[in-house]
Amino acid sequence: MEVGATIRDLLATDIDEQRSTPLSVLRAAIGFPTAVLLEHEVPAPDRPAFEADAFPEDVFGLTPANFADIHPDLHAPGLEWGAAKAFVHLRRREAEGRV
Repeated sequence: MEVGATIRDLLATDIDEQRSTPLSVLRAAIGFPTAVLLEHEVPAPDRPAFEADAFPEDVFGLTPANFADIHPDLHAPGLEWGAAKAFVHLRRREAEGRV
Protein backbone atom coordinates (compact mmCIF):
# COMPACT_ATOMS: atom_id res chain seq x y z
CA MET A 1 0.00 0.00 0.00
CA GLU A 2 1.28 3.45 -0.94
CA VAL A 3 0.31 5.30 2.22
CA GLY A 4 1.02 8.83 1.03
CA ALA A 5 -1.05 8.48 -2.14
CA THR A 6 -3.90 6.80 -0.27
CA ILE A 7 -4.06 9.57 2.32
CA ARG A 8 -3.85 12.27 -0.37
CA ASP A 9 -6.76 10.63 -2.21
CA LEU A 10 -8.75 10.36 1.01
CA LEU A 11 -8.23 14.00 1.92
CA ALA A 12 -9.09 15.10 -1.63
CA THR A 13 -12.42 13.27 -1.38
CA ASP A 14 -15.52 15.10 -0.19
CA ILE A 15 -16.28 14.20 3.42
CA ASP A 16 -19.64 12.70 2.53
CA GLU A 17 -17.85 10.26 0.21
CA GLN A 18 -15.02 9.34 2.57
CA ARG A 19 -15.23 5.74 3.76
CA SER A 20 -12.05 5.78 5.82
CA THR A 21 -9.90 7.99 8.03
CA PRO A 22 -6.22 8.87 7.91
CA LEU A 23 -5.67 6.72 11.00
CA SER A 24 -7.41 3.77 9.34
CA VAL A 25 -5.13 4.15 6.32
CA LEU A 26 -2.06 4.11 8.56
CA ARG A 27 -3.39 1.11 10.46
CA ALA A 28 -3.87 -0.79 7.21
CA ALA A 29 -0.26 -0.12 6.25
CA ILE A 30 1.11 -2.67 8.74
CA GLY A 31 0.66 -5.50 6.24
CA PHE A 32 4.01 -5.06 4.50
CA PRO A 33 6.24 -4.74 7.58
CA THR A 34 4.36 -7.61 9.23
CA ALA A 35 4.96 -9.82 6.18
CA VAL A 36 8.67 -8.97 6.20
CA LEU A 37 9.01 -9.79 9.88
CA LEU A 38 7.15 -13.08 9.45
CA GLU A 39 9.24 -13.98 6.39
CA HIS A 40 12.40 -13.51 8.43
CA GLU A 41 10.94 -15.53 11.31
CA VAL A 42 11.16 -12.71 13.80
CA PRO A 43 9.48 -13.88 17.00
CA ALA A 44 6.28 -12.04 17.84
CA PRO A 45 6.38 -10.19 21.15
CA ASP A 46 3.88 -10.65 23.93
CA ARG A 47 1.20 -8.02 23.55
CA PRO A 48 -1.25 -6.59 26.04
CA ALA A 49 -4.67 -8.26 25.87
CA PHE A 50 -6.32 -5.05 24.63
CA GLU A 51 -3.95 -4.80 21.65
CA ALA A 52 -4.34 -8.47 20.80
CA ASP A 53 -8.13 -8.13 20.89
CA ALA A 54 -8.31 -4.77 19.08
CA PHE A 55 -5.78 -5.63 16.37
CA PRO A 56 -5.62 -9.43 16.10
CA GLU A 57 -3.91 -9.41 12.69
CA ASP A 58 -1.05 -7.33 14.07
CA VAL A 59 1.14 -9.94 15.71
CA PHE A 60 4.04 -7.50 16.16
CA GLY A 61 2.20 -4.59 17.77
CA LEU A 62 2.78 -2.18 14.89
CA THR A 63 -0.74 -0.77 14.67
CA PRO A 64 -1.09 2.78 16.01
CA ALA A 65 -3.99 3.12 18.44
CA ASN A 66 -4.02 6.89 17.88
CA PHE A 67 -2.13 9.60 16.01
CA ALA A 68 0.26 10.20 18.92
CA ASP A 69 1.47 6.60 18.53
CA ILE A 70 2.81 7.60 15.12
CA HIS A 71 4.38 10.80 16.38
CA PRO A 72 3.46 13.05 19.35
CA ASP A 73 3.18 16.04 16.99
CA LEU A 74 0.32 14.32 15.14
CA HIS A 75 -2.01 14.21 18.14
CA ALA A 76 -3.43 17.74 17.71
CA PRO A 77 -3.74 17.64 13.90
CA GLY A 78 -5.51 14.28 14.15
CA LEU A 79 -8.06 15.72 16.56
CA GLU A 80 -8.42 18.87 14.47
CA TRP A 81 -9.08 16.82 11.32
CA GLY A 82 -11.82 14.86 13.06
CA ALA A 83 -13.39 17.99 14.56
CA ALA A 84 -13.29 19.85 11.24
CA LYS A 85 -14.89 16.92 9.44
CA ALA A 86 -17.63 16.69 12.08
CA PHE A 87 -18.21 20.46 11.88
CA VAL A 88 -18.63 20.41 8.09
CA HIS A 89 -20.85 17.34 8.30
CA LEU A 90 -23.10 18.99 10.91
CA ARG A 91 -23.33 22.27 8.97
CA ARG A 92 -24.34 20.41 5.82
CA ARG A 93 -27.03 18.47 7.65
CA GLU A 94 -28.33 21.68 9.24
CA ALA A 95 -28.50 23.33 5.81
CA GLU A 96 -30.47 20.34 4.54
CA GLY A 97 -32.83 20.59 7.52
CA ARG A 98 -31.80 17.13 8.73
CA VAL A 99 -30.74 18.28 12.21
